[in-house]
Amino acid sequence: MNLDGEFQLAAARETVWQALNDLDVLRACIPGCEELTAVTGEHFRAVVRAKTGPVNAKFNTDIHLENVNEPESYTLVVNGKGGAAGMGEGSANVELAENPAGTLLRYSVELKVKGKLAQVGSRLIMNVVRKLSNEFFSKFAAHFPEQEKPGQEVAGIADAPAPE
Repeated sequence: MNLDGEFQLAAARETVWQALNDLDVLRACIPGCEELTAVTGEHFRAVVRAKTGPVNAKFNTDIHLENVNEPESYTLVVNGKGGAAGMGEGSANVELAENPAGTLLRYSVELKVKGKLAQVGSRLIMNVVRKLSNEFFSKFAAHFPEQEKPGQEVAGIADAPAPE
């Protein structure tokens, strides 16, 4: 399964890059994220609870950053295991481009699922992935002040909202 998208952010590219590499920001934005920790500089572990149709599971996930080109792009390689629910693996290419409104974030995701998740059906899974992507980017965009434009001094990223 593949999913491509883009999201306009009202912040300078360097600010967006910092937020994409800030575990506190990511933890607050990833839907269902219960834990996100660094193993090394480019290797992370996450525990994420997700519900897809009748399947509700906790996924233990390994995340590796590859092809890092700061502050322009990287590839996330993800492998998540959800016990009896199955597993998911995939990658996401993330690119940041400066523009007059701030930064355009483009992403391209490839995802494979196995186990009960695969039995749910690709259409349902894609709808859930699309919904979770939109939820992540809505929360992520809230971390940037609206008035910031590229080249302006950045006051910092807003405090993360309390976990639900």
